[in-house]
Formats: sequence, C-alpha cells, structure tokens
Amino acid sequence: MRKTVSAFLFLIILSSLCLNTQGLPHYIETKIYRDGYVFTKIVLYISNVSVINFSLFKNPENIIVTDENNLPLNYTLNENRITVICPETKIVRIIFVTSSTTKKEGAIWHFKLEKGYYNITIKLPDNAVVLNTDPLPIKIFSVDNTIALTFSKSPIDLEYTLLPPKSSNNTKTNDSGNSNTNTAETISPNKEEDKAPSIMNEVSICIAVLVVIVVILLLVAKIIFKKTNAMLTEEERDIISFIRSRGGRAYLTEIVRGLGLPKTTVWRKVRRLEKMGYLKTERVREGLLVYIK
Repeated sequence: MRKTVSAFLFLIILSSLCLNTQGLPHYIETKIYRDGYVFTKIVLYISNVSVINFSLFKNPENIIVTDENNLPLNYTLNENRITVICPETKIVRIIFVTSSTTKKEGAIWHFKLEKGYYNITIKLPDNAVVLNTDPLPIKIFSVDNTIALTFSKSPIDLEYTLLPPKSSNNTKTNDSGNSNTNTAETISPNKEEDKAPSIMNEVSICIAVLVVIVVILLLVAKIIFKKTNAMLTEEERDIISFIRSRGGRAYLTEIVRGLGLPKTTVWRKVRRLEKMGYLKTERVREGLLVYIK
C-alpha cells in the first residue's frame, strides 16, 4: 500500500514539473536541401521546470539536444513527441533532420508545416524560386545567396521549384600543362543547332517569367496592405504590434494591461480588427485569446 501511494505521489510531482512548451516562447530555423531533407533547429526558452514536452516535425532523425552551454541533455522520443530532462536550464536547443515536411510533384516542391509552431525562418535550397506561399511571410531576405522567409506562426504551405545548378565549362589539359576550354564550336559540329534554343533555356525562361509574376503579386499585396493599414487607427495598430511582440497571440487582459487602454475600448477595437480580417479570437478557460490571422 505504501509503495502504491509513493508511486502515485511521484507521478503527481513529475507531472507538476513537466511542461508542454508548444505554446511558450521559441523560434525555429529550418534549412531545406535540394534532395528534400530538412535540417531544423528549435530553441526553447524555459524557466522553473525540470521536464518539458515538445512536438517535433514528423519522423525526426539524428536528434541532438543541448542546453545554453551546449551540454547534452537526456531525452526520450515517442514518435515525434520529445520529452527533455532539463533541470536548472534556461534554454533548450533541439537539432534534427527529416524529409517528412517536403514532397515533390513533377518540378514543384511542396513544404508543409502543421499548426502549433511560432517564429519560423525557412531557408530555401540554392537556386530555388518561390512559386506560392500561404500565408505570406512577414519577412523575406537573402542568406548566402539563398532565399529565406520568416513566418510568425504555422501552418505553412510553401511551393517552390529549383533552377539547374550552375555548371562549369569542360576543360582539357594538353601535354604542356596548358588548360584549354571547350567552346560551343568545338562541342557542336552544327552551328545551326547552336542557334536554336535548348530545352533548358526554355525552362529557364518560363521560370524567370514565373518569378516576375510572383514578385508583381507580392508587390500588389504589399500595396493593398499599406492602403488597408492606413485605414487603421493608432490604437488598432498598437494592438496588432503588441500581439506580434507576444509571438502572434495574447489574451485580451494582457492587451489591456500592456497598452493601458480601457477594456471596452480594446474589446471594440479587437472586434473591428477581426471583421477586417486582421485578428481571430477564441474563448478559452483563461479568457479571450486573440491571434494574428
């Protein structure tokens, strides 16, 4: 009987120390390679807990878990659910690879990430061209001559294609040690064939046209966003900025305290922003939760 009670108390203590960190502050860096494999680093900020649970991407491989001092941490894995033992730890870093988030259909690659993740930066492969993304990223930039996109939260549905890698000219070395580069005339015996566009050139032209179309659509969306944003009041813009600073979601009471506005005013502004498509609300046990849509 005493053993049963002791085991029960141990489970209660362990569950009180165990924290589901899926909704707590974290950021994710993901690098997609040309073969579809995805290298991912997740950084979790924790405090006052000894055990955490977190859902990784599906089918994770080569997992490494360390603390803020790069010391290894013990963990267990159940499918894609990881449990980390982290006493007196403030930062947990999880590194792994997977191929379950990418899928190729013809020349088009798809990257899909289910909901539940925040502050995600995705680095595309070399010579990648974005064809479609839902939702639109909050930031687009270049890292080592590759495209990188930052999203405030998932789900994410990203489509891209890959341009052919740059090929170097064929060279031959003669007996004297000099290097001769083969030209189009020495490779092709028929000059008329050289004048005709190759299939690869046609594909490159089509991809370039798609890139121009995507850029134009993004610019149009940005212009529409600016015009719509100009219709917002200063208080409404402050509410959106505050929610973004909280990782894309915040309780109504947190917004009231953070901005120092009356609760009725914040509620009225949130309802208006929800109708305009900026925000989404959800009634939970702790109160009204407001999301960036």
